[in-house]
Amino acid sequence: MNRRRKRSGGQALVMVTLALFSMVGMMGLAVDLGWSYFVQKEAQSAADTAALGAAQEAVARLGTTSDVSGFRCTSAGTGAGQVDCQLTPIACASVASTSNLHNGCLYAAANDFDPSKNSRQIVLMQASDVTDANRPPGVNRISYWVRVRTIQTIPQLFSFLSGNTQGTVAANATAAIAGSITPGSFYGMNQKGDCLADSAGNPIDCGIDVKVSGGQGGMNCGAVLAKLCAPAGIILASSCDQAGSGCADAAGTTSGAAAVWAASLLQMTGGKVTGNWTPSTPTYTSDASSFKDPTAPNPQPPLQASGTMASCGVTGPITGALGPYQYYHYSGALVGGKPVPDGQPITISGSATFSPSGTCPGYDSMTQGLGGTKGSGSFPAYVFYGGVNQTGGTMTLGAGQYFMAGTTGTNVLQASVGSSIVGDASTGTMMIFTDGDYTGSLTTQRAALPNANLMPTLNQGTLYFKNANIDMTGLINSTVSSSALPPEMDAYTGIVWWQDRRNSTVEYNKNGSSACSSCNSDNGTVIDAPATVSELAENHVVKNSPGVLLDDGNANISLKGVYYQPRGAWLDLNPGTAGLSGQGKGNSATQLPLQVITGALITESGGGDTGVLLAGPTNPLLTYKAVLVQ
Repeated sequence: MNRRRKRSGGQALVMVTLALFSMVGMMGLAVDLGWSYFVQKEAQSAADTAALGAAQEAVARLGTTSDVSGFRCTSAGTGAGQVDCQLTPIACASVASTSNLHNGCLYAAANDFDPSKNSRQIVLMQASDVTDANRPPGVNRISYWVRVRTIQTIPQLFSFLSGNTQGTVAANATAAIAGSITPGSFYGMNQKGDCLADSAGNPIDCGIDVKVSGGQGGMNCGAVLAKLCAPAGIILASSCDQAGSGCADAAGTTSGAAAVWAASLLQMTGGKVTGNWTPSTPTYTSDASSFKDPTAPNPQPPLQASGTMASCGVTGPITGALGPYQYYHYSGALVGGKPVPDGQPITISGSATFSPSGTCPGYDSMTQGLGGTKGSGSFPAYVFYGGVNQTGGTMTLGAGQYFMAGTTGTNVLQASVGSSIVGDASTGTMMIFTDGDYTGSLTTQRAALPNANLMPTLNQGTLYFKNANIDMTGLINSTVSSSALPPEMDAYTGIVWWQDRRNSTVEYNKNGSSACSSCNSDNGTVIDAPATVSELAENHVVKNSPGVLLDDGNANISLKGVYYQPRGAWLDLNPGTAGLSGQGKGNSATQLPLQVITGALITESGGGDTGVLLAGPTNPLLTYKAVLVQ
């Protein structure tokens, strides 16, 4: 027995020694995997920040000069040359320091991925527009994307025993300039110190975003009655809490039976709402970006004309099939054998249909040998110098832009006496309310009119509706539907009514301004609040032209999409059943799939059920920003 014990001694030592190889290998695997996991997290963080940083720099560059949503890599594309496109991955060492992709490389380096300092690291950048086959799958409404791949080789600490001398970790990230839905059914942009104007041009209602009063309880908003119904939420930019410096009252007020109902209420810190509000207490934020113009940084919508537009001069009311022209009124007297534009509105009486197949019912510049080209395509522009006065009948608007290009009077668009305006529902219709110098594009076009130098100055005008009905649909995005909308207009998805940013009591940034020394770009930012006298004069703003007035009576504007007025403008509803709502009048009206973006909403005291009855928008405004998509 003793001899057996001596012979069997040390077996455990041999077994443990042999097991150590496996144990060390497992420990090495655990350590190496843990280290690889840590490095992979660093690689992912570097890739995420690099992709987002390069895309954000692209937004910053395009936002000062071009349409952010309409970027294309080709030399003829919007913003080409300002933003870098690399169809095949390129190492950071080969990226030019002037490229927006260089910003991405800097962000990667800040997150410990710097190939110039660590030869085991690689950072690859790739970028293009939505037309490239390598774009992120399953993501719509993209104008530009950046893909980053970070790679690092790692020496193995213990796993080398099994022959693995090094490992490799990698991470991918893609950021894009992509369209996101702008929140809220109602957006009041006026801030403390922003004022409306009365009929004499005197400042009133300073710092107010919503002021509703009168009526008999308002309009049906689901199970409640309200003057303003906003199921997708209300955003108020004013910090006013009561009457005082820069404030006529609290930012939101109701009186009498009037009520406001919303699913949510976001307000600038310091502001208050008084009266009958649901919710009664806002959610506050001091983040200024929450209250900037949601259409920024895009410029104002571009005129859809490839060259000089043909003009059409008329002397009286027009009806019938009408084409895409520059329309102007003249009295009949000729100078040099040609008409003289007098700046009077184009009167439409009876049924009129606008489409590319329509004709000119008057002095056609094409047939008179004065040049220009009649508009064509799926989304042409129609321009009305002096605006439009509709005195009855139905005006049917085909897909396109309709410019109410200033007035010598008060109203740039007036509809009354049972008039109706009906827009296109498959591609959409956009009305633009402006003057004769809209972004400089109309200045160039107007020069082609006969005796253009004799046309009087066309100022911004207000809108006036009484006993009229309007049913229009905003622009339908071409990337997510069969819409025939031109790609450069996708940035304005949903817009059905657009008021020139210059027609405001504040001064928006713009190009080529002599009255605004700090103005340098059409990007939706406010430079001066309030605008100076010289700025108002340069913008052709007169008295209360920034306002839209629905007079007492039965005017009803049924819009689907986005109603836009700039900060410093307002929507004024007189007593009656006038308002923004769907079918029906007053308490029988239905909710409207519409976003209202304006400076302020005012309903005057008196009887009736006038109001703004909104639903969750089905065709909302898209805000293009840099976001991570993969």
